Amino acid sequence: MSNKALEILSTVEFRDGLRAKLPPEIKIAHKFGERGTRDGFQLHDCGIVYYPERPYLLCVMTRGQDMDSLKEVIQDISFMVYSEVSKSTYK
Repeated sequence: MSNKALEILSTVEFRDGLRAKLPPEIKIAHKFGERGTRDGFQLHDCGIVYYPERPYLLCVMTRGQDMDSLKEVIQDISFMVYSEVSKSTYK
């Protein structure tokens, strides 16, 4: 059942978070959530980034007044982590 869950999470069509600035060939199994209240917005995106030979988990949770800014924060953090993993020499 866990493989089936990962398969489903790999088909998520939300492309404005963890996925946005990563190469399209990198597979990601992730789940996002968004919420709006009178106090602002929350946007979260958590998942497994299947970097070749070094998959990693990443969860970014945000809260603020502008949804576009929240998306950008998630995208930038995801890209920074991806860049560091791709530079590393450990295995």
